[in-house]
Amino acid sequence: MKLLRFCALVLGLVTALAALPASAQQMPDATGRAVLIKQTLLTFNDANITGDYSVFRALSAKPFADEYTADKLAGIFKDFHDQAIDLAAIVEFDPVYTSDPIINADGLLQLYGYFDTRPSIVHFELDFAPEEGAWRVLSINVNVAPPDTDNKTN
Repeated sequence: MKLLRFCALVLGLVTALAALPASAQQMPDATGRAVLIKQTLLTFNDANITGDYSVFRALSAKPFADEYTADKLAGIFKDFHDQAIDLAAIVEFDPVYTSDPIINADGLLQLYGYFDTRPSIVHFELDFAPEEGAWRVLSINVNVAPPDTDNKTN
């Protein structure tokens, strides 16, 4: 089975988030984290299926939206869209974390793991920034691969 990888969309946070205290937002409980991951990946999935990234962009953190236009996102994720990869199966699964969910020193919520959606596994690395009382995606890295391949998202 062909391995599909995304480029990580990671933004420089030097000035945009430096002023945010680490306690700006509380760590979501297990259910809240699962909902956040699934909402993010399913909104991303809708964008990939339709080729329209405007809603995904609108729901992202301001630094992400400022850096990536909907057209730029469509170009970045063109291969994923062209292969018609559908992540909808994640709805039926709980996320498995490859590292403990944390709020790092910059105040970012980091959720890294996978969904065991065999025959392919959906790996994710998601960073969220606190904005207007909600967690908004700041970086996304997704890898869909058979379970016997290198699990790292790059």
